[in-house]
Amino acid sequence: MPTKDKELVTDKLAYPLGLAISADKAIAYVCAGNNDIVRVNLKGAPDPKSVVQGIGTAHTIALDGQGHAYTPVFDGSVVYKSDLTTGNKSVFISNLPGSRGVAMSPAKDAVYVLSVSGVLSQFDTSGKLVKTFDKATGGQYHSVTVGIEGFAYVVKEYHEIVRIDLSNDTRTTLADGFSTLYDLALDGGGSLYAPDADTGVLWRITLKTGAKEKAAEGLGTTHGMATDGNDAYVTDEGGKLYRVPGSIKPLPPAEIPATLTGPQQAATGSPVEFTATVENKGPNPANDVTLKGAFDAHIKNVEIASVTPHGGATYGTAKQGNSFEQPLKLPVNSGAEIKITGTTDAQYEGNVTDTVSVVTVGVINTSKTPTAKVVTSVQKILAPPAITEPKDGAVLTDPRQPVKGTVAEADQVTLTDRGKDLGPAHLTGTTWSYTPGQDWAVGSHEIKAVAHKGGRVSAAATLHFTAPDPNLVVTQKLLGHWQKSSGHYIYSFELTIAASKHRIDKGWTVSFAVDKGVILDPDWAKGFTWHIAKDGSDGTVVIQNVDLTKTIDPGTPLNIDIQLLCPGQSTSYENLRNLTGHEGL
Repeated sequence: MPTKDKELVTDKLAYPLGLAISADKAIAYVCAGNNDIVRVNLKGAPDPKSVVQGIGTAHTIALDGQGHAYTPVFDGSVVYKSDLTTGNKSVFISNLPGSRGVAMSPAKDAVYVLSVSGVLSQFDTSGKLVKTFDKATGGQYHSVTVGIEGFAYVVKEYHEIVRIDLSNDTRTTLADGFSTLYDLALDGGGSLYAPDADTGVLWRITLKTGAKEKAAEGLGTTHGMATDGNDAYVTDEGGKLYRVPGSIKPLPPAEIPATLTGPQQAATGSPVEFTATVENKGPNPANDVTLKGAFDAHIKNVEIASVTPHGGATYGTAKQGNSFEQPLKLPVNSGAEIKITGTTDAQYEGNVTDTVSVVTVGVINTSKTPTAKVVTSVQKILAPPAITEPKDGAVLTDPRQPVKGTVAEADQVTLTDRGKDLGPAHLTGTTWSYTPGQDWAVGSHEIKAVAHKGGRVSAAATLHFTAPDPNLVVTQKLLGHWQKSSGHYIYSFELTIAASKHRIDKGWTVSFAVDKGVILDPDWAKGFTWHIAKDGSDGTVVIQNVDLTKTIDPGTPLNIDIQLLCPGQSTSYENLRNLTGHEGL
């Protein structure tokens, strides 16, 4: 123990209590008994100097890294926020009785205030209450500190350190049996430090096991506690500030960032998927890593669906749920991809924030991004309309065939045809219909119907149909089928192309759909007179007359024989589906 190496920084403080160290390790800020915040230089001459006055009796202090200090008035209802440069102070919280402890979140985006009764309140940096942890079981509480692993640690009854799970307010004793503790500090590497005022002992407590050992002793009547990651600092109520060099056990570093990706928008009651990644960039292996999740309560059935390690990483059995934990062992240059699934609450609309954090034991995580989050906007999405007629793929017999359907809820249903706006349908209750003002154009159509309600828009329902040429009429007749080769059969048809009103002298096009694997027989096609635009490879056969000198007159139809090569025998091959034709190419 480095007791003999303790260093007196200054003895010119008036009853020093709370203590905090600046991020650059150059300044200590001390809550003095004369109601001031005193600045003490840690590099060079200490030169104690009051920088903020009139904060009341403050036993604890927290810094936000932006030049501000937060100090609760002991057993009062006020927490002050002070500008350490100008000395100006303002009331951060004014209605929190019994305030004693204060701590910043590791991300510096939240302030935690502990009351004497053990109620822990989380505020954002504007002073808005975020969450209350109120499952205290009696006793008096004094100080609080918050770690990156999602736990807060508080002093209870001056002799016990209690760990609070910030995901569910579960409270357990980490360590006990101290004489008089006032303050405590984390080293960011798996240990917590607390000075005992009665014995002058600085205790080191292992977070994983709760085991405690002496880090230093002979420190006087200690009160405030802080660390810069290498040395411990304590205040002695006799007016002293001590540095204890080497009292903090530096852990080997490893850079282990976390990322989280997921949907920015999701429908209520719908499945959602997130992907978390963890990577150890070294320089040291990390054999005891946990990826901890803090998923919003409005994401239901959260579970780790899969873990994909790489580079020699391995993983253990996960604790499932919204506060999931996935153990990992990460050699240098290894990592893992973790898929997380869930379902949005069917009754909730609004933003949900889901977070993952890397927690390490045995190494200190030097990554600037050990925590990652995704904010998802959950909204009630309209169900798309249903189209009931005509049937998808139909060949119309009515040139002004109405399009009809139903919709669960909508103020309006609008339609488009291959991107062209057709306007709104007629809506009555949950049924709608659209009748074109003129005949459907000859050829294929792709209708999309969309529901609208109160600014919300549904996905589109899609319908395909073909409007036949009113003059060109094409019919079919199955002539027979036979085996051509092992497993392949020929199905032969006669197509009749007729002009019902006037001469067809601009060419013609005939098309029909075929099953997968069916094509025009290549051997037959070699001697076919007419142009084959599509042979069925993409599911459609298209045959054309490109010789405009060959016309078709009413009463003198044209008969064409075609042969299909089919991968077997089936009654589905005995009828040409969606057979249609039109004048022109």
